[in-house]
Amino acid sequence: MLSLLLILSWLGLPSPTPAKLVVVSIDGGSDQMVDELLARGVLPADGAFGRIIRKGRVADYLRPVNVSSTASSHAALFTGAAPGHNGIVLNRFFQVDQLQGRPINGFGAELEAETIFQAVQRAALKVVCAPAVTADGADAARRCSETMPYPRRLANAAWFSLQHATDEAQVLPGIPGLWRHVQATGDKAAAVTWFKGTPTPLTLWLQAGAETRLLVQCDLAAQDLLLDLDQWQGWRMHVQGGLVEPWLRFDRDSAGLRLYVGQVYAFSNPQDPLMQRIFERFGGWPGEPDHRALADGIISRDEWREQSLRQNNYLARITHDLIARGDWQVLFTYLPHVDDLQHHFMLRSPRQLDYRAENGARRVRFNREIEAAYQRVDAWLASYMDAAPADTRFLILSDHGMVPTHDVLFLGPLLKEWGFAKDGGVNVRFASVGPSAFFYADATDAERQTQTLTALFEKLQSLRDPIDGQPLFEVVARGDDVAALGLQHDRRSGQIFVNARPGWSLSMRTPPSGRTMLPNSFHRDVLAAAGLSKEDQDFVVKLGLNEGGLGVHGHLNHNRMVQGLFYLWQPGMPAGVLGVVDALQVAPTIAALLGIDPPRQATAPPVALGTP
Repeated sequence: MLSLLLILSWLGLPSPTPAKLVVVSIDGGSDQMVDELLARGVLPADGAFGRIIRKGRVADYLRPVNVSSTASSHAALFTGAAPGHNGIVLNRFFQVDQLQGRPINGFGAELEAETIFQAVQRAALKVVCAPAVTADGADAARRCSETMPYPRRLANAAWFSLQHATDEAQVLPGIPGLWRHVQATGDKAAAVTWFKGTPTPLTLWLQAGAETRLLVQCDLAAQDLLLDLDQWQGWRMHVQGGLVEPWLRFDRDSAGLRLYVGQVYAFSNPQDPLMQRIFERFGGWPGEPDHRALADGIISRDEWREQSLRQNNYLARITHDLIARGDWQVLFTYLPHVDDLQHHFMLRSPRQLDYRAENGARRVRFNREIEAAYQRVDAWLASYMDAAPADTRFLILSDHGMVPTHDVLFLGPLLKEWGFAKDGGVNVRFASVGPSAFFYADATDAERQTQTLTALFEKLQSLRDPIDGQPLFEVVARGDDVAALGLQHDRRSGQIFVNARPGWSLSMRTPPSGRTMLPNSFHRDVLAAAGLSKEDQDFVVKLGLNEGGLGVHGHLNHNRMVQGLFYLWQPGMPAGVLGVVDALQVAPTIAALLGIDPPRQATAPPVALGTP
């Protein structure tokens, strides 16, 4: 069907400019959680969610695709095509003819369907993504008119204790006071050279006298950095042609003084005008909350939360700047704050080790953390709505919710225990995310491949939860059953797909003990009480957020906790409830709001909104 804009162009008539549309993706936003928090008055009636419920259009819930993970969910939202058709079947996956090395990253893999970003530009409208998951600028499908991509991590954080290199104090040119040269010590000292093999030494000076301050020098930074004790400070420096801004903290530990140098992130398009504007006004990406440093006791949970807030405030300030700039028709932006905190604080299952910790006080405290996260997101959204011109429309959606999790199944030791890791056997690889995984068996010997897959399928079906005796996997699927889930892709889907029951996640790692199952927690007290060795405790607290978190995503879309948000604010349109909205309807609905054709591979109808 030809778009209205194209018809008007043929007739020589001016094309109408649609009212502006802001699309905000709330990573991890749970429709059930928002409903609960609104009903209890935790979210205010005059906030963004409460306002849209009274005067906008709200879905019963947004049903994500299978599986409900960040990369695959966003790819489906923004193409209108199921994972088996757009190619992003999991956050990571193998190709059936390339089972060596590491899995492919679904956040940057080639999309095999047109995106809504392409459809908007095809209609000669301007779309800005700052950022939008799937839009990294790598190719046409992942590029907007202006793109702030999600940055790539150049280096992990580094932390180390400090000791005097000399007792002799000296005057540094242009800097008041006396200073003593100090050196990094311990196992982490080598991490001062932290740009992935690029020598980047830091020169460190400790102030002599009553005040304890640290001066940090680096050739990549235009200015030295002066840190007071217990102070966070961003440090702007130029790396690989762009601005980066790690955040540093100077404090004390049991050994004395310590310096923490935060994770370093860089953008792939630092010379683009949008990125230059962002650098000039807001600096470099401040980094994600550092789960690794938290697990190692280098930063506190309060400091970890502060890192998440810093990142989301950075995104919110950029969004406000773009709303004020206003030279676009569609703006996509993103807030990951509730996803961060739900991974760490979701305590809703009595089987979780932390559920009864501190006589239940930990559960109360953690629930308040999640409530506060949703309140902050609600406030950010309300601030966008208040700042935008009166006729601006807002679509607030999410990729998935979150499910409380109590145990982790380790697939490598499991396959070894079952005899599928023997030398000379069929090569069986797997890629997992949260509770979902694909298994791939090489096809060099078709008969042996069939035998291996049949035996593995039966083993997976027979696996039981050791507590309640129920099947551990909710789904063990092959062939047509995988296709029915929307996950069958000829080159990227494995021959067997599994999805664990709620409460379980899957991991590609191997514990020091070699055990196939371990309870999960990021807190050593409950892991020790559960009888885990010191080595397994250290291992479990460092598991990734979506494998060892108290909340994980990646479940099948019938689970109420993973169902997402769909809130539409369109001035002049009567309020109403939209029923259930399917994830594949989102891209066609955005196209309908703009009066343009949907992405070419989208087949679902737009949501029936009525007439403004």
